[in-house]
Amino acid sequence: MVVIALAALLAGYAVPNFTALFTSPQEKEYQHLTKVLRMLRTDALLRSQAYCLSFDLKEQKLMPGLIGPEGCGDGENQEEDWPRWLKEHEFPEEFALQDARYSSNTQSQNPSTNFEVLIDNSGFVTPFLLTFLEADGQRFWEMESVGILGKLELRESK
Repeated sequence: MVVIALAALLAGYAVPNFTALFTSPQEKEYQHLTKVLRMLRTDALLRSQAYCLSFDLKEQKLMPGLIGPEGCGDGENQEEDWPRWLKEHEFPEEFALQDARYSSNTQSQNPSTNFEVLIDNSGFVTPFLLTFLEADGQRFWEMESVGILGKLELRESK
């Protein structure tokens, strides 16, 4: 009986880690960004604190942060007690962030290396669209926030 219980505990730990081997880079980034948005939105509502996400296209990083007098995501306005997955995050080499812009029907007129998304104290997430390119240069993927709650959609772009 003890052996069966230990085997069940081991399987419960190993199966999620095993399935991570078969998760695509775009799905991993989608899950990560969904988790970050959900956490910051919830925290913004509970604490009445505005947050932001800063996307650095040059350094290929995502930096969550508090809105301060100097702006967003400079690394110094992160809370010390945030979990590891809410700290600065580098995008994987096989999946590069090509473009980041606010959701609209037009392409960005002023491409910039830094892009910021606001999550205000009411939980509103500024609608945005991220375009990623796989390392082989064959496929583009888009992540778009939909609605005021910032729900993400992942789709392959043509």
